[in-house]
Amino acid sequence: MGIDRRHLFAAIAGAGAVGTATNAQSAPTRDGPRAEVDGAMLGLRPNATEDQTQVFQRAIEQTAAARAVLRLAPGFYRAGSLVLPSYTSIAGVAGATRIVMAGGPSMLSAAGSDYITVSGLVLDGAGIPLPERRGLLHFSRGRFVRVANCEIVGAGRNGISLESVAGEVTGNTIAAGDIAIFSIDARGLRIDANTINGAGNGGILVWRSTPGDDGTLVVDNRIENICKQIRRLRRVGQCHQHFLRR
Repeated sequence: MGIDRRHLFAAIAGAGAVGTATNAQSAPTRDGPRAEVDGAMLGLRPNATEDQTQVFQRAIEQTAAARAVLRLAPGFYRAGSLVLPSYTSIAGVAGATRIVMAGGPSMLSAAGSDYITVSGLVLDGAGIPLPERRGLLHFSRGRFVRVANCEIVGAGRNGISLESVAGEVTGNTIAAGDIAIFSIDARGLRIDANTINGAGNGGILVWRSTPGDDGTLVVDNRIENICKQIRRLRRVGQCHQHFLRR
């Protein structure tokens, strides 16, 4: 289903009152208030059995260009390999809006994109294997990146992978096959109030490629059930040493 710019801006105009009423939730970045656009108006159909990647990608690009929030109704959406340009904002109903991985190296990724917000979504990796160090959400070289109040399940490698990113990861629940949250060379990052319950190889890893302070704050996170895949190690201390040797 094709949506031209005229239809998009009409949708934004119609959603203006909603956008104003929900600024606190839909515009957490520093680029100002945003209107909201219902994903159904751009062709996205909740609970459709087919892969909606192409429709989803167009909706992301159109709303990002208009600096609007793409609002997804409750239900599930099958998609993968979605690329997020600057000013992407995708919001759902927490616990009720689910994106199910349909394939690709990541479900959501961005490189060099700023002002990205992903909130109120269940992101289901369906256990599909991902490349080494790849995340179900994979962001690099971005500023004002925010992942908030999401549930990440079934990630076939890392839950969230961040490379040279500034922003925040807050209020999420994450289970992953490898690392729940992996960051390298952050440029000012806050990781707080997340619950990690089940990760094959580590809860939160903050790395640097060179010595120095990257300004990362890791506070008030709950982490459990990390060592399931290395039960041969009988003591917690042995498990910790195993991670340090990696």
